Amino acid sequence: MSKRQRSSIAFEMVNASGSAPFLITVEHASNHIPPEFGDLGLSRDVLDAHLAYDLYAAEFGTALAKDLDAPAILGATSRLLVDCNRLESSHQLIRAETHGVSVPGNRDLNSDQVRDRTDRYYRPYHDGVERAIEAYQAKHGHYPYLISVHTFTHTLDGGITERDCDIGLLWDVDKTLAEHLQAHMNTHFPELNVGQNVPYDAHTEEEGALHVFGHPKGISGIEIEINQKSLSDPHKHDAILRAIKSGLRSLNELGVGAHELKNAIGMK
Repeated sequence: MSKRQRSSIAFEMVNASGSAPFLITVEHASNHIPPEFGDLGLSRDVLDAHLAYDLYAAEFGTALAKDLDAPAILGATSRLLVDCNRLESSHQLIRAETHGVSVPGNRDLNSDQVRDRTDRYYRPYHDGVERAIEAYQAKHGHYPYLISVHTFTHTLDGGITERDCDIGLLWDVDKTLAEHLQAHMNTHFPELNVGQNVPYDAHTEEEGALHVFGHPKGISGIEIEINQKSLSDPHKHDAILRAIKSGLRSLNELGVGAHELKNAIGMK
């Protein structure tokens, strides 16, 4: 395999043959920058921090996939190279600056350079998700629920704003999954702080994976945001993992496809 081929791996597939009715995606799983891009001119401290990827997300998504017997797709490069959780038309697809940090390797890119990144990293990731969705539908006769896993920092604005939510359930079109999961977790895991559209509001945030993969096909899905501070605590980490697995299994036990979920649990 050539160096260019090695550096063009866009995603990792976990448990591809999983039969549970979920497809888990982790767009920001990795902080990897292929060597040819020279770390985009950034320090190791920046590349090892949240600006480059979602800490704990790859580990968490992999654990969910294996424990639930569900397929998962993990992005293999940093969001700073190209953000797979954005529409291809988004101005945030390749950022020259993010949260006050300049990204030298993303400045003044011409159309060929942008196309090179989207062709090698963005589109292959999206194509991989689309293939997994269609493969599940062909095998089972209905689409899987789309579960997009992300993590967030416990403070914002340089530490001024504290985020105390452990788990955020993000939705913008259909609240069915969020309401069901929140009710389940509040009942069975009352020690966890679970909210809807926190710490981000999916109605106002940049459109991401669910808009690309779910909405055009009418597939029900949810973005799960998990507090990194909570995940750094072993006890809370285990409780969060158990809570999300239990909640998703409760959807599995309904025995219906994603498009039938609303009627199955009596939502209007």
